[in-house]
Amino acid sequence: MKQREIFAIMFLSDFLAIFITCANLRAVAQGSYFWTAITEPTLALGCFWIGKLMMDREEWRTWIAGVGGAIGATVGSLLSIYTTTHLYK
Repeated sequence: MKQREIFAIMFLSDFLAIFITCANLRAVAQGSYFWTAITEPTLALGCFWIGKLMMDREEWRTWIAGVGGAIGATVGSLLSIYTTTHLYK
């Protein structure tokens, strides 16, 4: 698999993982049973998927994958804060 594809997949997977993590933390902090019930299983499945990718394939344990994940996570956090501020009212 090309480095560009690995970067993009890690960007997207960490973007989604951290977006859901942030949304989950905000839901729990606000005591929202509904949003916690939606975000918690999604978070668990996402973490399992990312972990499985990293363990099963050596090409996913590279610096380019790490950079893609770090940038994706940052963008995911920022967008999740913005989204949940308007969604959890």
